[in-house]
Amino acid sequence: MRPDTSIELRTRTNTKIDNNQTWQLSRFEWSQLADSLDRFYEPYAVMAGEPCPIYNCHGLTFGSRRTGVHPTNQSVFSLLDDDGFKEVSPKLTRPGDVILYFDSGGELIHSGIVVAILEYGIPRVWSKWGKGYEMVHVLAACPYKFDSTKFYRLQWK
Repeated sequence: MRPDTSIELRTRTNTKIDNNQTWQLSRFEWSQLADSLDRFYEPYAVMAGEPCPIYNCHGLTFGSRRTGVHPTNQSVFSLLDDDGFKEVSPKLTRPGDVILYFDSGGELIHSGIVVAILEYGIPRVWSKWGKGYEMVHVLAACPYKFDSTKFYRLQWK
């Protein structure tokens, strides 16, 4: 069994980003993968990649699919600021923007990248569902119980 590892990952301002590469999926995690796909179906959610435990949704969004990133609210907002992201109105969202999902307590629970804007301004998001599949899905078609979302766009400082 390969031990967990991490990589050197930093923001544009050279702040270290804590990360962890997990190289195993437990039997329980493997069994849960099919359940998450059965609840969401085309055209609302489409599988874009096979299961890979090395990175999570935040690792896809902020770590280029190389590692798992487990940010707190404070650390993700610092990361966004360090990298030059600014919040944008949902009505002005466009492909390339980052979306953050928050639970009813205001805690960050999921992230992804907007890849398209559909009818009625509904974003289509590319994200990673835990250690499982990469998915392209409409904003609400994901297994996370979220209360709100925020959008961020990369800008030059």
